[in-house]
Amino acid sequence: MREVVRHGMTFDGMPKAELHLHLDGALPPETILLLAERNGLRDLLPGETEEAIAGWFVFQDFDHFLNVKRTIKKLLRSADDFALAVYAVGRELAAQHVRYAEITVTPYTFIDVLGHGVTLDGMFQGLESGRQQARSEFGIELRWVFDIPRNRAFADYHRGGAYVAGAAESTLAYALRGREFGVVGLGFGGNETNAPPEPFAQVFAEAKRQGLRSVPHAGESEGAASVWGAIRALQADRVGHGVRAVEDERLLDELAARQIPLEVNMTSNVSLNFCSRIQDHPLPSWIGRAFWSQSTPMTPNSSTPRSPESTSCLLMSSVTRRLMSFASPGMPSWLAVRTPPQKRGCWRNWTVGPRSVFRVSRACAPAARSLRGAAITGRV
Repeated sequence: MREVVRHGMTFDGMPKAELHLHLDGALPPETILLLAERNGLRDLLPGETEEAIAGWFVFQDFDHFLNVKRTIKKLLRSADDFALAVYAVGRELAAQHVRYAEITVTPYTFIDVLGHGVTLDGMFQGLESGRQQARSEFGIELRWVFDIPRNRAFADYHRGGAYVAGAAESTLAYALRGREFGVVGLGFGGNETNAPPEPFAQVFAEAKRQGLRSVPHAGESEGAASVWGAIRALQADRVGHGVRAVEDERLLDELAARQIPLEVNMTSNVSLNFCSRIQDHPLPSWIGRAFWSQSTPMTPNSSTPRSPESTSCLLMSSVTRRLMSFASPGMPSWLAVRTPPQKRGCWRNWTVGPRSVFRVSRACAPAARSLRGAAITGRV
């Protein structure tokens, strides 16, 4: 397969946006080691080399993945720690020619669960310092999605049970205070099992009333019912993952009709064993479906780029090549990536559709400004 090139620019070199990325899953190994060293927490890590840290990200299952992320959260203790983390992630994203990124952070865990003295003001100070330094040095624009740890909103963390107010309401309050520091959305993460979306409807309704976007995780560890809950009860503007929407044709039609994008993370799905291998991922069926009917919007993202399947902060190029490798002989053999005119008040998304393999649409104002003029077409 030939590289897509126009005006001397390869796909690797073109401007990009990353919309599904977890701060605690994107830290480079050297940054993890540095944070552990400065806070006297080396004993929390599996080893003292970058190779040991990289091997730590070979996940056994979803719970192992959550445990690794929880350990990394324990390394972030001060405003300076958050600033270092944000700067390191921004540097890696910029090296991949990412101009705009929305990064997920879970403030409730840092402030209310771990008990390590992290305050909301200290977190904002660190996030903003790292964001401004990354913007100044690399020209990258970073925004935040504050994530509700869904399992902490039920009577039993693992088995669910009755809804317990606290985690969701506090996260919303933190997100509303953070709007001046770049918080643009309310997220909803954790293990979907025994933690359905519906009890969170009022919190997300208030978030949207206050101008935040609804970007819940759904359809990763649970099926289509979880995605239905996200778009009906939580009024989702985008759905994190959503891959199991493929199990319900009516749901795919609904997503297409309402143009609700799915933030697809192919390599994450494989590394967490939700899909045994890239070749078995449901995304190709969407591509085939999109060429002959109304398309379901989607964005290819990295989610947790420190996993072995995701060796860089953004795998847009390699993921795109994988997507193109799925194309059937009857599909167009060309790739188009374009930036539309600036449109205020919407979010950027990448769409699979009958007129192009990827089409950039609904560009939000900051993304449109930073991505203006990017266009690549070519034959594969």
